[in-house]
Amino acid sequence: MNKAATVFTHAPRRPITPEESQHRMQRYYGADQKEGYSGVHANNEAMLVQLFRFADQDYAKLEILAAFGRMTAYLKPDALRELARRLIDAAHDIESNGTEAAP
Repeated sequence: MNKAATVFTHAPRRPITPEESQHRMQRYYGADQKEGYSGVHANNEAMLVQLFRFADQDYAKLEILAAFGRMTAYLKPDALRELARRLIDAAHDIESNGTEAAP
């Protein structure tokens, strides 16, 4: 089956919460604890993208860490959903259209 032709569906997973009582308000996301804490590597492992929130806040923190520093975006639910849609759109475009030579 053509991977690019598949429909993307997602069933939300429970947030990952640290076992230590002093960190119990933290929420991470991923398939398991290791994935949730480690984030997603980008640019050949030179950058790290992490997503987490504190249970008493109504936004999540998206952080990009690299040798030059850290950038943080605070995203509320609507912005998180829109970003997710755009990320899925980009993945679909790459998988279905590949790359083109520059004119």
